[in-house]
Parts: sequence; C-alpha cells; structure tokens
Amino acid sequence: MPTSASTISTWLLDSFHQNKTHIRSLLYSNAISSIHLSFDLWTSSNYLALLAVIAFWVDESGCIQHALLGLPRLLGSHTGENQGQLLWQLILDYGLQDYLGYFCLDNASNNLTALHFLSGGYSALVPDSIQFNTAQRYIRCYASNQNEHHTIEKENRDSEVWRKIGPLGKLRNIIVWIRNSPQRRE
Repeated sequence: MPTSASTISTWLLDSFHQNKTHIRSLLYSNAISSIHLSFDLWTSSNYLALLAVIAFWVDESGCIQHALLGLPRLLGSHTGENQGQLLWQLILDYGLQDYLGYFCLDNASNNLTALHFLSGGYSALVPDSIQFNTAQRYIRCYASNQNEHHTIEKENRDSEVWRKIGPLGKLRNIIVWIRNSPQRRE
C-alpha cells in the first residue's frame, strides 16, 4: 500500500527506469537490424504536449520488435528544432546514434525540420550530430495522413455548423481553437 502521496509516482519512475534498462539491453543484445524510429507530437487530456518516440527493430529470430523509448514533455514552441533536441537527448540516452535506420512520420513540416536537426543540419547546436540524408531516411506514414485528412474535414464541417449559429457559434470556435493547443494555453 502507498505510504505517502508520492509513493505511486516513485513506483512509476522506478518501473520506468527498470524497463528502460531492459529495453536498452534488448536493443544492444538482439537487434540484428538498424533501429528505426517513429515519433509524433500529441496533446494529452490534461493539455500537455508530449513527444512519443517508438523504436522498431528486427531481433535475432527475425521478428519485428518495438518499444516506447520515451514520452518527454515538449515545452514552448512546437518547432522541429525543439522536437529535434528532445529526440537527440533520447538517442544519446539510449546510445542509438550509430544504429539509426529510417524514420516513419506524418507529413507535418516540423518533423522534417527535426530530421534536419538530427542529420547535422544544425551541427553548431549539436556538435556530435549524426550525418544522413533526410530525404532517403524519411518514410511517410500513410495511415496517419489518411486519418489527418478525415479529421480536418470533420473539424471544418463542425466549425461551419457552429459559425452559422451566429456570435455564440463563433465564440465556441475560438474557444475550441485555444483549447486544442497546449501552447496557446501556456
């Protein structure tokens, strides 16, 4: 049983560090392929901007494996440079800089900027950055692009319906716009 208000958060952090050690050992001991990454910025239900970073690799038995490497909070602007800095910290933390393969991402422009950051395009900021051709290593996530297209269509229809109601509908649209971004809430 928890003995204080911080017990559960301590348990979660301990579990995270144990699993991180286990994932690190899996990546080094049984990965026979490059380590491929997928990352995406999303907003939690309590309006925190989080960058989910997932690694994919092929193990010794030829099976595709995957693991969540981290879910760091992105503070400030959602630029590719900020995302690239968080990614670089994770890559260094796991020691993956010499093992990176491809990046499967949606088509947000800041994702390409993050890849340029990683590939040495910003070597003044990241002296030990790795060198690779972003055009060759970037794979667009088809499902993400399809989902984004349908979501935007639905949001546009909803916005138009509310706008027709008048000033109250316009106010509602403004509130939704503000609430949809943790940046605008900060």
